[in-house]
Formats: sequence, structure tokens, C-alpha cells
Amino acid sequence: MGTKIASILKLMSLNINTPDIHVLPSREAIYGFIKSNYRGWETISIRADVKESKKVHYVSWGLPFYPNRTQEEALKILGKELLPLVNEQIDIIVAKGINPKEALMAGKYMRGDVEVLEYIIGPSTVRDIDKGVPPSWNIYGERMPHDLIHLQLPISLHYSLFYTVEQTDRGFRAPYILEFSVYPYGVGKLNKPLIFWEVIEEKT
Repeated sequence: MGTKIASILKLMSLNINTPDIHVLPSREAIYGFIKSNYRGWETISIRADVKESKKVHYVSWGLPFYPNRTQEEALKILGKELLPLVNEQIDIIVAKGINPKEALMAGKYMRGDVEVLEYIIGPSTVRDIDKGVPPSWNIYGERMPHDLIHLQLPISLHYSLFYTVEQTDRGFRAPYILEFSVYPYGVGKLNKPLIFWEVIEEKT
């Protein structure tokens, strides 16, 4: 099991809202998932995690990620593109699809010597944050930015985020990065507007 899967499972154990995931570690698991009619999910998000013994090799070819695919698209990805890799190189994480085009925001909360939130307002994924220079908020050094104050959220972002950080501190040691998105309706395993994708623990 790789660090991405372990991170999501640990967040689940802390009762934090995450994607509704299923792990496919082998070809047989892929065949079983397809035969199950994709667990009844209309759309499927597909991510990959490196098998623990393949970490060095894995870095050289990147991390496959296919958000919110139809069942037909998922069949091509799982049954052709990723199938040759799954037994030896990767574990596949499938999740009930969540449409990034309907997100209100995506963010990265960085907890360490300082606490900084990088974010994008509007339809986005956390990966979009890495493509440019996103707005940021030094949580204990600055007032909340104007665009966050006036964003019409279905929840109190500040309260919900920091409640989650309090829970996360029980399972992860700072410094770490907590990746999340906000939706105008409930999503994920706990059907809440605030969903957390992963915690990345920084090497010290």
C-alpha cells in the first residue's frame, strides 16, 4: 500500500470527509470492479498510487489521474491503459465521481512553522493550484482575504477547516499539507460540502 492510499484511509479513520473509494491492487480486482457495474456509480474518478516496492521507479513516469469519467471511459482506462501496470507497479484508487466543474473552490492548507492556505475560487481541482501562483492566506498573520469572506459557502469554511485540522493533528505530524475542495452540496463518503483528498506529510 502506498502513501496516498494510507493517507486517505487514515483520514477516514478520523471521521473526516473523503472520496468514497475502493482500492484495486490487481487485475482480478479491476475485473471484479467492472463486473460489479462500477458499484452503481454513474461516474468514476481514477487515481493511482505507487506500490511500496516501486517508489523510485514510479517517480519517473508520473501519477495517472482521471477525474469524473463515464463508465465507458473508465472501461478504457482500467481495462487497457492501466491494466498492464497494476500487478507490479501501481495500485488503482477508484472513487464515486465528483465533478470539479461544480466546485466552489479548491485549496491546500499547509501546516508547519506557519499556517498558509493556497486556494483557487471557482471550478477547479487541487492540481490547478500547482499550475500557477495562486492566492494565499497566512492564517495567523493576515485577515481573511476579501474573496474568501464574500464567497457564498454552504458551510463556515473557517470552522470546518480548523475542526478538520484539529482532527488531522491526531493522526499526522506537522509539517503536512491538507488538500481539499468545497462544493455547493454534499459530496464524498460523509456527504458534506467540504471534502479532503489527501494529507501529504513533509519530510523533515
